Amino acid sequence: MKYLAALLALLCLVAWAPAKPKVRTMGLSLTAPDSSVVVTATAYLSGPLQAPDSIRWTVYRNDSLQVAPVVKEAVQTFTLGAPAYGATAVYKVCARVFRGTVASGNFQCASKSYTRPTPPLPPPPTVDSMTIDPRSLTLRPGQSVSLMATIYPR
Repeated sequence: MKYLAALLALLCLVAWAPAKPKVRTMGLSLTAPDSSVVVTATAYLSGPLQAPDSIRWTVYRNDSLQVAPVVKEAVQTFTLGAPAYGATAVYKVCARVFRGTVASGNFQCASKSYTRPTPPLPPPPTVDSMTIDPRSLTLRPGQSVSLMATIYPR
């Protein structure tokens, strides 16, 4: 009888326990200040998070794990290194809901690539004046000479 009451209590608890939310889809946006890429990820859940629930995030850059925080927020912002000038990197973010240590559903992921543009060329230097030494040169017919000048901007 004692076991039957415990089993009945457990069945009632399971029947009325709130369903574990799952990550249905992911949203991802990238912004790129010069030397970093800011990745904003949104996990769209099947229901609200309960007290013991958390979201485990994994963030990759070119298949290399960068960070893996466990938090309660469904929107996260990560700042990662930008690729070299002219190179492309793929940023991938995955999220999964956990209730305590038990996972709810599978990881859902989203990825975007970013190509860092080449930097603009610096403006050419302005030259106020130029001096070439020697100041005078005498050549005989048929003679030639090469001169080199170095220009220093002011």
